[in-house]
Amino acid sequence: MRDQTSHGLPLPRLATIAGTAGLLGGAALAAAEGLSTVGPLILVPYALLVLSTALVLQRQGEHRALVRFTIILTAFTIATLIVYDYIRNFEPTALPMISAWGHTWRLGLMLGIGALVSGAAALLSIGEGSRPRLSVRSSAPTA
Repeated sequence: MRDQTSHGLPLPRLATIAGTAGLLGGAALAAAEGLSTVGPLILVPYALLVLSTALVLQRQGEHRALVRFTIILTAFTIATLIVYDYIRNFEPTALPMISAWGHTWRLGLMLGIGALVSGAAALLSIGEGSRPRLSVRSSAPTA
């Protein structure tokens, strides 16, 4: 039995795309956080992460929106956890004594933002294979 999703990319390939994008995105986010003093600059690596993951999935021919959503959200979540861990460990003044509930709602908020952005990216990155094909039949009799 093949380890493949129905009519799409194999599961190991999807996991590789999500993991690689998440790790690279997390490294870019940590670099932006550590090297920049401009707060909104952190949005650039997030935008590049989502855009590049959506484009890779489109280029690879993944046409199912739910799978694209899941992979983009997984990459977003991995990157967020990496940068959150970086901030917690290397910039302790950025996160003063925050309770477990404080960490939970912050990560939950980022997951919600990631879900919204991933949903939009999944719908906007529809590949050629997922567009509905319309067939026009002529009602005129042929000779």
